[in-house]
Formats: sequence, C-alpha cells, structure tokens
Amino acid sequence: MGGLECKVCGEKFPTQKELHKHIRKEHGLYCADYYTQYYPKVNLLTGRPIPYRGNADNYLSEDFFNKEEMFAWIRSAPKTEVSEWMLNRLKSRIEEKKLKYAPSHAELETIFMPSCIDYELIFGSYENACSKIGAEPLLKTNKKLPGLKLKNPEICIDTREQKPLEFKNSKTIALAFADYTLSGDEYNYTYVDRKSGSDFLGTFGKQIKRFEKEMDKAIGMDSFVYVVVEESIESVKSGGNRLKKSINVEYPFKNMREIMHKYPRKIQFIFTGSRLSSQKIIPYLLGFGEDLWDCDAYFTLRKKGLV
Repeated sequence: MGGLECKVCGEKFPTQKELHKHIRKEHGLYCADYYTQYYPKVNLLTGRPIPYRGNADNYLSEDFFNKEEMFAWIRSAPKTEVSEWMLNRLKSRIEEKKLKYAPSHAELETIFMPSCIDYELIFGSYENACSKIGAEPLLKTNKKLPGLKLKNPEICIDTREQKPLEFKNSKTIALAFADYTLSGDEYNYTYVDRKSGSDFLGTFGKQIKRFEKEMDKAIGMDSFVYVVVEESIESVKSGGNRLKKSINVEYPFKNMREIMHKYPRKIQFIFTGSRLSSQKIIPYLLGFGEDLWDCDAYFTLRKKGLV
C-alpha cells in the first residue's frame, strides 16, 4: 500500500484522513503533536516555531505566522533566498490546484501567498516570475493600454439592481445578466455585476450554481463580466464573521478563485473598498472594453492606490 507514511511506525495510508485516524488511535497523538514533532516548521522571519492551527495542509505550507511577517521577510531577506521561495510557492500552487494559468492578483490576495505586486518587486514583473517556472499568468500585469477619453457615456442599469450607483448619463433597462453595461454604439460586450460584501458572500456561497448559470449566459453572448465588490477583501471577511448566522467566509473566496479558472479571461473580480470608488471605476472598466479583458485590472488599480 503506497501513500502517506506514519512517521511513528512506518505504516502507510492512502489518505490523510486515514493517517490521522491511525495516529490518534494507535499512538495517542493529536495532529498538532504529530506534525509539530515530525514536521517541525520554523518561521523564516523570526526563527520561532510555527504553531499548528487546526489544518495539516496549511501547517505544512506555512512559513510565517501571518502575511505581515511574510511581507517583512520578502523585503528584508537576501534576494536570492526570497526569489527561490517565491517561485517555489507559485509553482506549488499551480501544481496542487492543477491550474492552466498562474493565479491573478485577486486570487493571491485571498490566500497565504505573495501578491502580484510582491512578484513585481522581486522579479521586475509578475510575467517574469511566471516565465521562470514555465507558467502563463491568467491576466496580464504589464500590458500597456491605449488612452481612454470618456465622453459622458450612457450607462445601462439593470431593472433588478436594488441599490443602483449614480452616473451622469444613465438609463434603466432589463439586462440579460449583470447590473451595468454601455448603451448604443458604445456597447462593447462588457458588463459589471455590482456586489456589496454580503452580496458577494451569498452569491459565491450558497448561490454559486445560479451565478454559474449567469456566466454561461454571458459566455453564450461572447461577453465579459467584472464583479465589482464595494468593500475590501478584509472588510468582506470580517463582515462575514460578524453575521448572526456564522458562515465559512473562506468558501465564497474559494469559489471565486475557481470561477476565474472555469471561465478564463471572461471574468475578473475587483474589490473597490467603497461605493464611491465603484462609481468612479465602473465607467472606465466598461469604456476600455475588450482592451482590458486580458489585463489584471485589480492589480493596476491596487498598484495605483485607487482601490
């Protein structure tokens, strides 16, 4: 029998679940005791032991207690050491999740990984980092865009939009999907689906199948969808934790990451931080149209401090 080996007795098991059951029953060890004893992890920044926090996979992949320590280490450790670690983390993520493309900035910001901005800091660009491991990024971070002059475009707002944003020139009509698009000759198959933080948690939680049907409609019309969330990632997570009925706030983010790879270069997620930021950004997202579909818009906006 191949698989996972018990470090206490050498017996092998096909799944992690069976291994954990064995070490508890036969050796009287909790997972925390087993992994910290046989797979000790040390914080790369502080040199202190990393605590086991309830999940073996997370423990084995962690090199820091939190993201702040990770960022501090990236900016202070020898560059050769940092670059090797960052490439290994990126390659492992792609292989473990069997991804065709390297993750986007929105994906990386929701997991314990360096962001595209960090990869740019060390490698000059996220594309350079991806090329070193033979990967192609899902969305481009170094594409130069043409200039865009918005001439007060008319924005169509879906009749089902419950809290519509205000624009100088708009009209309300029934859209097949999403909440906003351009009207008339300026229509370019680009749509925006606005979400509050709680909307995001609901849509990409229990309502994920319904959203996938909406995306299938968009794909059928050769269209692109931006999901614009009017809160930050941190605010969405903390808001979910404050709900009366507790939910696993990581589940909607997991679905978000999977959706981006299920519909590659047909959907992007942007966390703006506020309704005002969403209101300012949406006309530009719609106006650029197809020129922006393969670009990492969230990366660009984050880098410029606009969200």
